[in-house]
Amino acid sequence: MITMKKKLLICAAMLCGFTAYAQSDFGEEEAGVGVPKAKKFAFFIGPKVGATFTTMTDPKQGALYDSFGIGYSGGVAVQGRFGNSSPQSPGGTGIFGAGLELKYKLNSVKTLGVDEKGKESAKLNLSYFEVPLYVHIYPAYKSKALNGLYLEAGVSVAGTMSAKPESIIANEVYYKTGDLKGFDVRPLVGLGFTTSCGFDVNARYYIGTSDLAKNMASKQNSFELSLAWMFKL
Repeated sequence: MITMKKKLLICAAMLCGFTAYAQSDFGEEEAGVGVPKAKKFAFFIGPKVGATFTTMTDPKQGALYDSFGIGYSGGVAVQGRFGNSSPQSPGGTGIFGAGLELKYKLNSVKTLGVDEKGKESAKLNLSYFEVPLYVHIYPAYKSKALNGLYLEAGVSVAGTMSAKPESIIANEVYYKTGDLKGFDVRPLVGLGFTTSCGFDVNARYYIGTSDLAKNMASKQNSFELSLAWMFKL
């Protein structure tokens, strides 16, 4: 037989358990308390590497571009995500996000020209320091399985660091690649998916808006596939 003392102890334990649940982040709504305690935002940082596939328009002097080339990129990404996908969800699972990256990028294209060493079909390799700025929209943010799927749009500011080879001759036109130094502002669009453990897969397209140089009025567009490992701050 359960004594009165034991009954009181059991009731007290049940009351303590219910109170703790009602005060937790995921129990407040069911307890009628109201808004969860979970934060409304989350910030992430991590390394990012990728492969680039670059095309180029022909300059006014004549045909120069042959076919796309393959390069690479690497750097660090910082991202934030805002809101909650549901009242009980942790912060940083909402519909909007934003981010920026600091990265080194090598864009490469195949040309119809000959370089200073006499090599035909010379590759034009341009290295950049690039800062992409963008916003994210998570269209399936209410889905547990697809919460990490996002669309992105933004702009990237790129500054030329180096160019190889030193010169290219195509259709009797001499191009000095050492003059190919300047800035390019590149609108970008893309999509990606971030897993619950922080791995991010991204596909992005950059649209070049500036000529490479006065003596080479060409613009570069590039497609980039990248992988990042994001850590929550």
